Amino acid sequence: MKKIKVENKMGSRSLLNHIHQRRNSSRTLVIAATLLILSTTLSGAGNAAGNAMDATATGWKQITNRTACEAMNPRHCAGSYGLEVSEYGHFIIGPNADGKTLEGELTLAEFTRLKVHADAVTSNIAVDPDGKCTSGRHVTGMSDIINIIIGSKTYPIIDQLNAQCSYHSDFESTKHLIENIRQIRQKYYITPF
Repeated sequence: MKKIKVENKMGSRSLLNHIHQRRNSSRTLVIAATLLILSTTLSGAGNAAGNAMDATATGWKQITNRTACEAMNPRHCAGSYGLEVSEYGHFIIGPNADGKTLEGELTLAEFTRLKVHADAVTSNIAVDPDGKCTSGRHVTGMSDIINIIIGSKTYPIIDQLNAQCSYHSDFESTKHLIENIRQIRQKYYITPF
């Protein structure tokens, strides 16, 4: 499998040092956010706090996005080979039909925005794991599927019929998470791929 790294003007050695430092600071941010979620959960009352602790203790692991453009060659459809963003801000695009992948790191600002909304959705899933999906604007020949993976379970954010799914009646967190993933896809998913 061929891998392409996103290059930066800093040069490969300083870029690696920068990524290592960012990854460490991202991990620190993840640990701090997880501790905050756990302390908030533990300070809650009654049964809801117990249920929330089970789901949020593991936190979100990954957000995935895949699109389909029926009338286009998949190489020209941004998202058709998939986009995955990890809990640490690392992203992978592909593999494409040739087995090529594109990997990189989100900027700290991008990761912080994404994490805030992903954490909010994760907390809402802990309270309301069944959620509610509103009917979407289905465009024939196109789909945009976004999922959040928490522990070993996958929860839809946008399903195959473009229905937006929210948990614990929090449509704003869901909307912001969708916007963040689409902005990331638009910036890093190079077409043709």
